[in-house]
Amino acid sequence: MKTKYIIYKIYWSGKAFYYGKTKGYRKRHNRHLREMADGTHHNKNLVLMYAKYGEPKFKIVAYASSDEEMAVMEKSFLDFYKNNPRSCNICKR
Repeated sequence: MKTKYIIYKIYWSGKAFYYGKTKGYRKRHNRHLREMADGTHHNKNLVLMYAKYGEPKFKIVAYASSDEEMAVMEKSFLDFYKNNPRSCNICKR
């Protein structure tokens, strides 16, 4: 099966958002939820938003054809939103 390179968004409508990348969307989705719920997620901004607003929504925002393209696409999202106070990304390249 061909690998799907995915850029995704985690968000609480009108409150906060986070962009990420993965090659295993369902596994990553479940891991995010589990770690936010039990407070072990490395991104404490997501843990705080989960505690305050509950379970977020997830959305696939782009597909890439390679690791390199996926990294470039994620960086473009991070660069575009780096000064947005609602961004929960902690690595704001």
